[in-house]
Amino acid sequence: KKGFSIMGNKADKIEELIKKAETTETTVTLPHTLCTGVTVEEYNKFLARDHPFGGKTEYEPKTNSVLLVEMPGKPHEAASRKFDQQILSVPTIGPLLDSLGCATIESSVAGNASMEPDSCFVPIGLLPPAGTTQQNFVTLVVEIGHSVTLGQLEAKANRWLAETSCREVVVIKMSAHANKLRARVYRAGAVAPVQAVNFGGRHCTALGQQVLQLSVASLFNGVANIPAAVTAAYPGGTYDVDLFPVKQAILRNI
Repeated sequence: KKGFSIMGNKADKIEELIKKAETTETTVTLPHTLCTGVTVEEYNKFLARDHPFGGKTEYEPKTNSVLLVEMPGKPHEAASRKFDQQILSVPTIGPLLDSLGCATIESSVAGNASMEPDSCFVPIGLLPPAGTTQQNFVTLVVEIGHSVTLGQLEAKANRWLAETSCREVVVIKMSAHANKLRARVYRAGAVAPVQAVNFGGRHCTALGQQVLQLSVASLFNGVANIPAAVTAAYPGGTYDVDLFPVKQAILRNI
């Protein structure tokens, strides 16, 4: 279904259209074109607002359109919340992190749209690299999807790595089926996922069976920035995030 061409205060109009999509009794097929005739500057202005709704949007520059790509429900929110808890409870590392949630991060590529993850992190007090402001400085991003494909999530991960200060992206692909829960880890400088796991069904029935191994150097934006206590605690250069609690949170909310 083609979206509406909008005039006037476009940020207000985009919000209005998302609210309608969220409350309608008619099934909305995703991705859904909300509106056309929107410039990237107008879309970025919309993203900079505080959103009282949960719909995830993306900007399509070829058609100057705003797409509704995900309608996060309880499983999505539960997965994001539990993964954040897992990250922040990592010994020695967790207390050093600032959780920025779904903060709006500007692209470093002029003319490209800003992005909003499901959650993102940066070490507290770590200075941003040259050319990046503190407001746009993140080193770890989490993207969770249900309606979008794994390929679309991978494309989003690659954008994060190419256009922002982010050094590592965790992607979680959910499904209505408990045996189809997948996770991928993308890292700056790697041409493919550095880790890919299925943590649904019999693949993950207890703690320790499916664990993501994330990079300490990526999190701290370089080896030189890693605190001595973290180096001592993680001499192998990786820290673990167990996916079993994430799976349980998803299943409790399906």
